[in-house]
Amino acid sequence: MNTYDTQKTFTLSLNTDKFDIRDASMNSPAEYTINANEPGQTFTFYLVKKNGVQHYTDTERVGVLVDTDGQSQFSAGVVSVLVDQNNFYRDENAPLINNVTAEIVNTVGSATVSWSGRDIETTSPVGYTIIIYKDGVEQDRVDTTEEETNKASKTLTGLGEGTYYFTVIGEDAAGNTATQTEINNAEVNVEGHASKSSEIELKWTYRISFTLPKCTQKQSQNVTRGTNFTTTFTPNNNYAITGISITVGGRTMPTSGYTTSNNNRNLTIYGDYITGDIVVTATTQSTGGGGCGV
Repeated sequence: MNTYDTQKTFTLSLNTDKFDIRDASMNSPAEYTINANEPGQTFTFYLVKKNGVQHYTDTERVGVLVDTDGQSQFSAGVVSVLVDQNNFYRDENAPLINNVTAEIVNTVGSATVSWSGRDIETTSPVGYTIIIYKDGVEQDRVDTTEEETNKASKTLTGLGEGTYYFTVIGEDAAGNTATQTEINNAEVNVEGHASKSSEIELKWTYRISFTLPKCTQKQSQNVTRGTNFTTTFTPNNNYAITGISITVGGRTMPTSGYTTSNNNRNLTIYGDYITGDIVVTATTQSTGGGGCGV
């Protein structure tokens, strides 16, 4: 357990205020002094319920944390504790959701939805549902896996191009979740039993067009988000390409988004910068003593 070169004292704590943690002699704090480079050992500790604590389910999941000599705290795992449920209390509060965001993924048809969730009655919600809206109309409802619930994010696939937003709701151990009215009234960046993302346009294929004076003209074609695009330009006889400028979505693309070579004849646009329709414009100059080509 102790991989340090010196003896260390490890202190256990909990991520909840419903229990105290004590060592094998029922002392608090639960501390264990371990020699340097000591391999894994077994340590006994006890969880003691605090007076007056209410339990709304028959199982509490308690995270055990470890601190040592100012080092970063780390998790030793989760303990499931069977408790006497306070049956006189009925949990009727659905989990609270906030900070719902959506981000397009370069993989065609994919977007990642993230959120934050909490439950005022238990340690955390037991599951989430993402409601998918396209052009203002509900398309589908997708539940999270246990891993995705812990991460509070999920990547959705198979989405067609369009304008989307995503509403997230949670469910707790008592089965509470948002009502349809709460779903319909969900707001962006407002915590509630349902909360939604801002609208996002999901599009993975864009058009690239060219303005190439005194060059062999190129037809417009499709480019794919996240995929590098490479092409070659051919100037007319007695002309040279003196520069390239690019706009994406109507805005000037930074020079870090592309590279040119062979006297500007070869162009590569990096996939991370392909986020909208692209226009490539070349400037040319006569190599026979004339002025700039137009």
